Amino acid sequence: MIKLPLSPLGSKIAELIGAEAAVELFQKMAGDRVYMSRAPSQKTRSYQRLVESIGFKHAELLRKWCVGTVLEIPREAEAVRLVRNIRIIHDYSNGMAPSDLCRKYKLARRMIFYILKSPIEIDMERSK
Repeated sequence: MIKLPLSPLGSKIAELIGAEAAVELFQKMAGDRVYMSRAPSQKTRSYQRLVESIGFKHAELLRKWCVGTVLEIPREAEAVRLVRNIRIIHDYSNGMAPSDLCRKYKLARRMIFYILKSPIEIDMERSK
């Protein structure tokens, strides 16, 4: 497991809903504000987008954690990039062609090869 470079808020979100769901949230809703209503029946458009991004179960965990407030989703670009790079390396090692990686991740071929050649530093002491 890899220790993601997250802000304190990003770390708390990842702790609540899991790292994988948190990264999905940071990818899809970075910088968005979501009002977390007290009443489960009172759902805003931004809350519905949250549910579409990470699923109802994870959205409800976040709503219960910060009920009655506005949650601003952190950007966490470094963590999102790290996870993307790991996925690229994984896909490549499983036989996916560089041209297919370019299409899947919407990156230039040069960037794909740069990622494949770059070492990914994993902090094994912190990741548990």
